[in-house]
Amino acid sequence: MQTPTPDLIFVLIIGTTVMVVLLVFIFVMVVLSQRRMINYQVALHASKQEVFKAVFEAQEGERQRLAADLHDSVGQVLSVIKLNLHRLKKMEAPAPLPARQALLADTNSLTEDCINEIRNIIHNILPPLLTDYGLVAALQHLATKMEKATGLRIIFRAEQGGGRYAREVEVALYRVTQELLNNALKHARATVIEFSLQQHATGLVFTFTDNGVGFERDKVTPGQGLKNLESRVALLHGEIKLGPGPGGGTLTQVQLQAQPAVEVT
Repeated sequence: MQTPTPDLIFVLIIGTTVMVVLLVFIFVMVVLSQRRMINYQVALHASKQEVFKAVFEAQEGERQRLAADLHDSVGQVLSVIKLNLHRLKKMEAPAPLPARQALLADTNSLTEDCINEIRNIIHNILPPLLTDYGLVAALQHLATKMEKATGLRIIFRAEQGGGRYAREVEVALYRVTQELLNNALKHARATVIEFSLQQHATGLVFTFTDNGVGFERDKVTPGQGLKNLESRVALLHGEIKLGPGPGGGTLTQVQLQAQPAVEVT
């Protein structure tokens, strides 16, 4: 049997070393790749959890506002109606007719107030205009209503051809507009508010501006509804940008990859 030469042994050692180094390198790369994938999945999970948490908090906040509205307005009116009906029931037949008629008239007026208040609450939750005629009609009505109620100049423009969008898009943008209007009225000290819809080939762009005092993003508290806005847009895989307006005040822009699905006739 021929004894291996030193050169052959050297080649075998070098070859084995190279193979070991390659195997170690491949192993390290696989481990690093798996670690990056795990970190990415953890970050993605955390991001999703944050979105879900924000959505839950937004929904819970809406439920609490609804409960407060029902308790403060409808609940109190119904209590007075119940009291009036109890008084009517206890009235004896000889009781003066004018007194009974006055109590009935008061009860009827309270009932009308209660019906109107419930209608207003329902309209705030999901306006019939939004369901029946779409986002553009609902936003135009919202702008007109808020302008009359506040005395501010509120302008809405639509440059999207009049088409309708998926229900979740219309509801989300309507809620975003409500939240931005509330923020502007509470915090901005604005006199002019403008918002618009523009349809582009790449998607739908919603822009909201006011001429108020503006804000510094890192100093805004979560109570101003920014988390709600971001969570609504995130659920639609959109993008929201908030910052100073071109002439002062605040500029908010929402971009969604949405196209009209139904033409309004």
